[in-house]
Amino acid sequence: MTLGYHQFEHLLLTHCTPTLIKRKLGSMFHLDNRYSDVHELVEYYDQILNLQGLRINLFFSHGRYTVYVYLPSSLKYLMTNKDIQSFLKQYDYPDHDILSHLEKRLEMSQYPHEIGLFLGYPLADVWGFVHHKKCQCCGYWKVYENKREKESLFKQFDCCKKEFILLYEQGYSLSQILNQADNQPFSFTGTAIVSETSVSATIPQMRYIQK
Repeated sequence: MTLGYHQFEHLLLTHCTPTLIKRKLGSMFHLDNRYSDVHELVEYYDQILNLQGLRINLFFSHGRYTVYVYLPSSLKYLMTNKDIQSFLKQYDYPDHDILSHLEKRLEMSQYPHEIGLFLGYPLADVWGFVHHKKCQCCGYWKVYENKREKESLFKQFDCCKKEFILLYEQGYSLSQILNQADNQPFSFTGTAIVSETSVSATIPQMRYIQK
């Protein structure tokens, strides 16, 4: 059984938009191991996203694939921030090649505590979760401080994802959407993403052709 390019792009937009717009270090989603084209899809879209300053890693554990989309520039911050490094040392992370160690940790547990750092969660929120503190709200992750700021951020993520999926369903490809988003400075409102000219109005009228 194959997943296909069209469905994989839809999954990227559904689960990874905050990272695709470079507002969140990383995003993940899982795939059943019954799909025979996962490696091909990851290799293909890693090349596409690399042009946008993004990368994709593929992990396999517990009988399923984990697709990890991330910003390499932000991942470097994890390797240099002293507080984060100190936290990761508790789980035996080395100073380099931390994704290889993350893969080992995923083999030990489906959701290791520190995984939130690789998804762009603030250290304070990861720490609060690990130590069972009282959660202030829950959105893209559980929030333990700065509730209003995080709620506003979550709304921005939701609005952007809604806009991207709408464009995709209208026939625009992932590359078209990301190229335009990368060139167009966005400002966020409570209900929609707006710019001086709308995204849909500035994307060339080219329709998606499935590979």
